[in-house]
Amino acid sequence: MSIPREEIIGGFRFIEYRPLNIRKPSVLLFALPDAGLVSVISTSHIVSTLGLEEVGDIEFPELAHIVVVREGLPRSPLRIYAGGNLAAVFTDIALSPSIQVMIASAVIDYARLRGMEYIISLSGIPSPNRLDLEELKTYYVSSSKRMAEIAERSGAITLKQGVLVGAYATLVKESMKKGFDSLLLLTECFMEFPDPEAAARGLQVFSRIANIDIDIKKLLEEAEIIKIKTRELMRQTTGVMRQMRKDMEYSPFLYA
Repeated sequence: MSIPREEIIGGFRFIEYRPLNIRKPSVLLFALPDAGLVSVISTSHIVSTLGLEEVGDIEFPELAHIVVVREGLPRSPLRIYAGGNLAAVFTDIALSPSIQVMIASAVIDYARLRGMEYIISLSGIPSPNRLDLEELKTYYVSSSKRMAEIAERSGAITLKQGVLVGAYATLVKESMKKGFDSLLLLTECFMEFPDPEAAARGLQVFSRIANIDIDIKKLLEEAEIIKIKTRELMRQTTGVMRQMRKDMEYSPFLYA
């Protein structure tokens, strides 16, 4: 198979098997398993609903022994999807904390090299009283005033105080250092249970930001099936989150 483009960024080999033809304004989605699997569930729904194609993968020495099998074919655990004005860097395995931090930084440089206008991550923020919440709120953390204004116009709420832990913390921090626009959307969710409902809420905000119609009806209808299918990934992700001290995000002053 011919490889149109291949380069090493931050120790990762980004391989594109097909040209990355993205319309403007271009958005890169970055999704790793995290609280409630909100990022994985929401980005998977975007890929399937909008028909994004798998156009490449990302190789890293510590992941060389892992493949994800789909319909009998081996695939990289870190994959690149594209379609319309969206691209996505996505994984559905629980990566070690050190790899998560490294890939978050590398993705910013990849987005800049590909001329992306900004990065968005749809994640979750654990809520101790999640069962009692009738309406889930989506908070935001941005690397620039421009992205903050976009988020607020789309219905997200400023996360005024708090502590973020993990890859997404690295994403917004490094984006500020590198002068790149990034936005982290955090929807209230369960910490250790897959939360499709939180993913659906985050998608509603994202659809307004990206000006893309995303039907969440099927996601909500299949919520129970998704919870069953993703429970093993949630179990593995929970172990990684404990290593990262993800429980720090429970701090009550997050909502001050």
